Amino acid sequence: METGTSSSSGFSRVALGRLRPLFSPPDLSNDYVPQANDLGKVFELVWSFDGPTQSPSEVATRFEFDPRQAFYYIEAARELGLVQSVERTRLALTQAGLSIRGSDESGALRLFIERVVANPVVRGALDAVLSSPDDHVPKAAISKLVEEASRGRYQRSTIGRRTESLISWMKWLENNSEFVK
Repeated sequence: METGTSSSSGFSRVALGRLRPLFSPPDLSNDYVPQANDLGKVFELVWSFDGPTQSPSEVATRFEFDPRQAFYYIEAARELGLVQSVERTRLALTQAGLSIRGSDESGALRLFIERVVANPVVRGALDAVLSSPDDHVPKAAISKLVEEASRGRYQRSTIGRRTESLISWMKWLENNSEFVK
């Protein structure tokens, strides 16, 4: 069944439980809820960052995104503390981003996942899965996390899209948990 039509989301508690050693106190000042659907592309944006700086249009070209879509991925990397704006129209890696860029793929994934699971909204979804008796979390529960984090900033349709993005991020974390050592 497609994620968009299901009333619950199934996850592997075993796979996501592998991430527990990476849990640090969440950054409670960060209420970011993802717009970028593909967390793997956010990782790729950072790990394969080309040069000391990049422009948003260079990111759009590299990933074959339209400019608006590129913004979503740049915003996700920025909210995870991995890129920052420099010179008004350029992006540079932060120290955390440079650490990911300078690591082998396994180490880079671990560092990246540490940043992702520090996000309170992602952590809330992880906690819901890890405390679920049957590996299923009602989509409504994930949507409620998104709505609470939005503090009234999003309309119902936006909450739905952001819920789908968060579910997608959880699936990516689940699929990449085996690389955490």
